[in-house]
Amino acid sequence: MDSLRFLFLHHNQFTGSLPSSLVETQTLSVIAIHGNRVEGRPAYGRMQAHPPCTKVGQNYTIPSEKDVLLDVYESLNGWSWPRNRGWEEGQAGDPCLQCWYGVTCTLDGYVTELRLPKNALYGTIPSSLSSFRHLRVIDFSSNPIFGSLPQAALYLPSLRELDMSGTFMDPFSLALPSFGEELGSLGRWRWNGDLFHWRVHESVTL
Repeated sequence: MDSLRFLFLHHNQFTGSLPSSLVETQTLSVIAIHGNRVEGRPAYGRMQAHPPCTKVGQNYTIPSEKDVLLDVYESLNGWSWPRNRGWEEGQAGDPCLQCWYGVTCTLDGYVTELRLPKNALYGTIPSSLSSFRHLRVIDFSSNPIFGSLPQAALYLPSLRELDMSGTFMDPFSLALPSFGEELGSLGRWRWNGDLFHWRVHESVTL
């Protein structure tokens, strides 16, 4: 158990208290126990509260962008996320107007940030993620995601930060640029604890 990073016990019929010995490991970053009848607060801590909602969008989400978010939800096992406010409503809700967890939008309904760290995302990232034109931040860190990041996602025109650290994804499956090479607008990205910096379009070449 010393190398345990992710523990999923959600949607079972467990009752009683969760033993602290079950998670006495320094490497554990995600534990999902929702959908059970576990009582009390474990001795090792408490559940991280949902961050305050930052409602930025004032218009309906662009339909094509909402479709991509629904792809992310389906591909990464969204029904099991411990924090999925808004997402569970699916087609009935609107990401920008109803402040879906981890989603930030522009005033005119474009998605600009997708922050879902330590949220039990499981599966592979859909290729449709590469169609976001206004997305500036992707943070899927500390989730059991595997497979490859769509190559085109590295070249999203507005992307500034990409964090895939603490996942099972393989950065060497991508055709990575050389240091200093222009990489869309991406300024930095983190993968398994390593932070890389690239020049962005706005930089000045001397």
